[in-house]
Amino acid sequence: MITFGFKNTRSIYTRAAVSFVLGLAFILLTVALKGTKYGLFDVLVMVTGAGIVLFGVIELALCLLKKDRPRGEKTWMLISSISAIVLGAVICGTASLIMKVFCVLIALFLLLLGIYQIIILVSALKVTRFSPAFFVLPGLVVIFGAVVLIGGLTTKMQNFMSYAAGASLMLYAASDLLAMMRVKKAMNAAGPEEQAATVTVEETAEPEKVDEQ
Repeated sequence: MITFGFKNTRSIYTRAAVSFVLGLAFILLTVALKGTKYGLFDVLVMVTGAGIVLFGVIELALCLLKKDRPRGEKTWMLISSISAIVLGAVICGTASLIMKVFCVLIALFLLLLGIYQIIILVSALKVTRFSPAFFVLPGLVVIFGAVVLIGGLTTKMQNFMSYAAGASLMLYAASDLLAMMRVKKAMNAAGPEEQAATVTVEETAEPEKVDEQ
């Protein structure tokens, strides 16, 4: 019996921890930006552009200060640094266009996250039963991703999306941990034959030791 997404306990804890931290960061940053004309994703786009410009400026300065570099390496650094500065400036100057692209990426991320969680829960039904409430959250995440994909990101929508996405990620982490505990409990209560059938591919693929004597 294969329970997709529950074979590796460490990956479950890691997945839950990352989701919780990201969700908390979304909420705290949105609260910090409350009252301004910028949303979280506006700031992320501008910070990204400014970071790329800063990287290009630092690389250009290093290239100009160290004159003993080989000619080919110096030429490459000049091209790379100037390209980074131009790219960062373009990102800062076309923030609205970048926001539309970013909106699509966020929406697709939420859609895939919700669908992935639904697949995990359906897989876990092989060993245990869940309340229908477990499927509500990933279903809402899928719906919310579809709404964002269609409606776009105004400032108010960004704030709402940041709070909702943050809360969803935190609840997703809690839901994942609760689901893991139920699956582990069901596996521990299963008979030896069923437990043997839940071993991972890595365990079954372990080479046998040959006695050379």
